[in-house]
Amino acid sequence: MGAAAIGIGLAAATGIWKAKTEYDQNKAAARQAQANADMAYRNAEAKDEQAHEQAQNNALNQDIKRRQMQAKMAEEQNQMASSGLALTGSNARVLADSQYNMALDMGIDAYNGRQKVDNIFQQSTDLQNQGNVYAYQAKQYKQAAKTSLIKNALETGFTIAMAGAGGGASKAKDAASAGKEYSLKNWYNNTNTFGIKL
Repeated sequence: MGAAAIGIGLAAATGIWKAKTEYDQNKAAARQAQANADMAYRNAEAKDEQAHEQAQNNALNQDIKRRQMQAKMAEEQNQMASSGLALTGSNARVLADSQYNMALDMGIDAYNGRQKVDNIFQQSTDLQNQGNVYAYQAKQYKQAAKTSLIKNALETGFTIAMAGAGGGASKAKDAASAGKEYSLKNWYNNTNTFGIKL
């Protein structure tokens, strides 16, 4: 087997191995990125559900507090009435202050509950955005896998062509050493543009 044939075989084998290695690496990276994207999307959905549940719990807690406040106000009024105290003047102010404090407490609870819901929704949005980034990376890796096949096929083809051209040059050298005329023009006429013997 000639040196050119060995070179061509070696170039082809190396090109195939390199193409498969790069393709497999990119496909594996694409699978990992897609898995990360899927997990981020699932977590985002779970956070979204959690936020809605938290909002429902907030509404329920507000309703319970409102009922408790109304019951407490009624109890205070009944205590004053049973003690013979008129609901005017300072007694009315005591009740008004008590009602104000309870309403303020409810308002603070409502605000904190809303903040908690907003924070969970933001976490869901962040996870969704992270999922989009991973999905884009997966797409890029898949494209890179296809590109690596084309790139390595071209590189391998070029290497094989150069090996073929080297084989033609080797024949020219052998012919010259045997005393035969083998000019560059004659060699070119017997080869294609990549130097492969026709």
